[in-house]
Amino acid sequence: AALARAAWELLIHRMHTPDARPQRVVFAATQVAGASILAARAIMSSGPTTSNSMTTTTDADAHRYLDFALALAERAGDAILPHFRQAITVDDKGGADGYDPVTVADRGAETIIRAGIAKTFPAHGILGEEHGRQAGTSAYTWVIDPIDGTRSFILGQMHWATLIALRDEARPIVGVAHQPYVGESFVAIAGGDAEWRRGNE
Repeated sequence: AALARAAWELLIHRMHTPDARPQRVVFAATQVAGASILAARAIMSSGPTTSNSMTTTTDADAHRYLDFALALAERAGDAILPHFRQAITVDDKGGADGYDPVTVADRGAETIIRAGIAKTFPAHGILGEEHGRQAGTSAYTWVIDPIDGTRSFILGQMHWATLIALRDEARPIVGVAHQPYVGESFVAIAGGDAEWRRGNE
């Protein structure tokens, strides 16, 4: 909820800036909130934590996790973009929700994200849209949707993003929505501000 509120605050702020593009701002704010929803769902669906006590995440830690998640999303974006608006094979995962498309770009991007997490935070768990759950030995779990909006992606539309969130036993901690095609990112820390970022801006 805190990240969703932060996304709403970002929406209000960006709508009052001179270069605001309403459709993009609404979409991106929704994606930041979406990252927190992914993490919240992961909390609800997870089993008992392997940690012996509740983890306290400092503000410095949260910012470090946020910077890491953004860098990782940008790295995944670099791998996704060569497939955008190109001929690409689309598989159907099917399931209870009916048609559920997935591409090599989705799977490849998630592989990159998972590898980065495993190298930097080997004790952390991972829950990914394409490759499932990998249990960790700490209280933290990264939640990944490498391409949120795969249908838009395969149609060559702009409404897709890479989502990465981190949660502990109780709540989402950080959320990142990165839009590789336009080079814009929307990031938030629970209990803090949400930010729009583009390059060094």
